Amino acid sequence: SVATAQAQRGGIQVDTVWTLEADAVHPGESIKVALEVKLQEKFHVHSHKPLDPLLIPTVLSVEPPAGITLAGTAYPEPILIQNNFSTEKLAVYEEQFALGALLSVAPDVAPGAYTVPARLNYQACDDSN
Repeated sequence: SVATAQAQRGGIQVDTVWTLEADAVHPGESIKVALEVKLQEKFHVHSHKPLDPLLIPTVLSVEPPAGITLAGTAYPEPILIQNNFSTEKLAVYEEQFALGALLSVAPDVAPGAYTVPARLNYQACDDSN
C-alpha cells in the first residue's frame, strides 16, 4: 500500500508519499520503494552527504521487521547552491525530490501484510538561514 504523511516542524511544511514498484512481493524477492518529498516553496534540505560536516544530512532510515532486510538506499544527485549566509556552496535537495530503498524478503517469510517503519531526518532551510 501507499502511505502519505504531512509534517510541520518549525513552521516548515513537508509532504511525503511512499510509492511501491508493485502491489505485492513474494518470499525470496525484492521490491523497490520510493519516498517522494515536497518541501514548502523556496526551501531545501541538505544532501545525504553535506559539503560542510557541521550541517545535518538528509537520511532515510528504514527498520524492517524480521525476514525483511534493507538491501540499499538511493539518494538523488544534490544541487549545488550559494546561500546568503555562507561563502561556500551547499549540496542540497530542493523543493521536490525522491529517495529510494530496496527491500529484500527472505524465502521463508510467511505471506501477509507487513509494516516497515521508516524515518526521514533532515535540516530544512531557505536562503535566509
